[in-house]
Amino acid sequence: MPNQIYSATLEVKVNGTALPDAVATRLTYALVETARRLPGMFELHFADGERTVLARSGLAVGAAVKLSVRSNEPGATELFDGEVVTLEAEIGPLGALTIVRGYDRSYRLLRQRRVAAYQDQTVADIARRIAGDHGLTASVSSQVKHQHVLQAGTSDWAFLHELADAEGLAFSVSGTRLTLADPATAAPGSPRASARTDATVLQYGANLRSLRAAVTASDQVKEVEVRGWDPTNHKPTVATATARTSGVKIDQTPAKLATAIASSPRLVHAPQASTQAQASALADAVADEVGGAFAELEGVVTGNPALAAGGKVTLAGLGAPFDGGYVLTRVTHRFEPGETGYTTAFQVSSGADRTTRGVLSGGGGAGAALAPRVGGAGGSGGGPRLVLGVVTNNQDPDSLGRVRLKLPTLSDSAETWWSHVVMPGAGTERGFSMVPDVNDLVVVALPESAAEAPWVLGGLHHPKVKTPATKEQIKAATAMWVSKSGMTVQLVEKQGSESIRLSIRYAEGSDEDSIVIAKDTSKGISISSKGPVAITADGDVTVKAKGKADVTADQDVSVKGMNVSITGNQKISLKAPQIELAGDAKIAAKAAALELKADGMAELSASGILTVKGSLVKIN
Repeated sequence: MPNQIYSATLEVKVNGTALPDAVATRLTYALVETARRLPGMFELHFADGERTVLARSGLAVGAAVKLSVRSNEPGATELFDGEVVTLEAEIGPLGALTIVRGYDRSYRLLRQRRVAAYQDQTVADIARRIAGDHGLTASVSSQVKHQHVLQAGTSDWAFLHELADAEGLAFSVSGTRLTLADPATAAPGSPRASARTDATVLQYGANLRSLRAAVTASDQVKEVEVRGWDPTNHKPTVATATARTSGVKIDQTPAKLATAIASSPRLVHAPQASTQAQASALADAVADEVGGAFAELEGVVTGNPALAAGGKVTLAGLGAPFDGGYVLTRVTHRFEPGETGYTTAFQVSSGADRTTRGVLSGGGGAGAALAPRVGGAGGSGGGPRLVLGVVTNNQDPDSLGRVRLKLPTLSDSAETWWSHVVMPGAGTERGFSMVPDVNDLVVVALPESAAEAPWVLGGLHHPKVKTPATKEQIKAATAMWVSKSGMTVQLVEKQGSESIRLSIRYAEGSDEDSIVIAKDTSKGISISSKGPVAITADGDVTVKAKGKADVTADQDVSVKGMNVSITGNQKISLKAPQIELAGDAKIAAKAAALELKADGMAELSASGILTVKGSLVKIN
């Protein structure tokens, strides 16, 4: 009958050449395994008492290996295309063995970590660049362009999986081709499905040797909610998706099971989802990942080369709710001549933790492939992490400079308790103090314990709340602090004219008054004002200069006091087109010699008696 394998032989090709018969007949065990989110691998065991297998076969580290199955069916079915990574020699009860292990070429992506930045590139652009570095080509279905993506010390494997997960794509490598594409979708089962006519049918009473099937409501939710942040419009991006899975199609769904146990939505904190499209794509991907944990299979069938991880199968003969379509997540082909022969083990699983602890903590695996990459799925006990917050109240009843917050990437309504603000140099009656205003966007550290208040680490500017500094000020200043009312402290580090500028602006768009302390010795300290300048003291005021002192005004200069004293150590000069001296009671002029001289006429007069007196008086 078609699709019934009565005999099977594993064909091994090394660098395109089949193994010599003298080596092929020494093969005692072979294993080929493919799995989602892991590199495919193979293992070959040879009886090698004469220690000639490696020399005769060409098997060496780096050698290309293709493994295929030839059965009573026409042609050969390829199982694996990769390269040798490890050679081993083993001596034991079975005699001397040579063991060869290898992986598909995706393992190359795990061998190094890198730091790289990708600007204005699509996922396809990034994947092609990385694949090319490892001798691979890339096929990517997504053309979404990212403004900036940072690979921060992660392996290329983890980084590409992260990009794929964010867009709901499946990662795979076949031969030298890397693919990021939509994941396979399970097909609904048919009551007429038969392993006798279809190699992808797993049927009780036909090709199934063993099976464990499970349908569970553990870790299931009715819907997934993803919360991100749109920095351009200063608002959260929120997307929801009904729990579902493309990997299982049976007479049951994740949403039905979740309804049966009254579960709440699964929250995913994803601050990098800055657009609605990104949030929606991630919600769909997480919903599929979580939903995939509701049904699991694990079993063994008679050797079947048609089965591979990511491939679609139909389970038949067990009845509801188990019969239906599935997408395989792990497949292991084993060849044991003289023992069990050729068998194929298969698995359908999300990787969820089914222990009591795992069930109570949310399953561990369902959605874990995606959620940790986007900052966790929320909840307490997961360790401190950073989120965005918006200040809702800064009137701390204890006057400690604390604030209350909303966390828009987690919830629209929940408000934190009074949270401390990290301030430079904070200590007993010292430190910088500037409490964030209501509606300010801040970075918040959430503590491990849900009973503790968060900490505010600092504020952020964004397109809706721009920096108060102009481009010119930012270019000129090394550091700048601006208060809400426009008072500015600016440190200017322009070589040769470094300065500290203290400025006050009285109204929006008005001119600034400033005090400048300049490094340039010719300028010293400069006080500049567009309006009046007043210096007031309750006590004495002293102005002292070791050099010259100059008081200049474009208009009047007035000096007024109870008693005014002007002393010159050498000379006092008064010069003006006109000089008037007036005293309400008396003017006294006294000197060792007194000279009054006019270049023109001179007049000496008094409204009363005029007295001119001297030991000798000369008139002309």
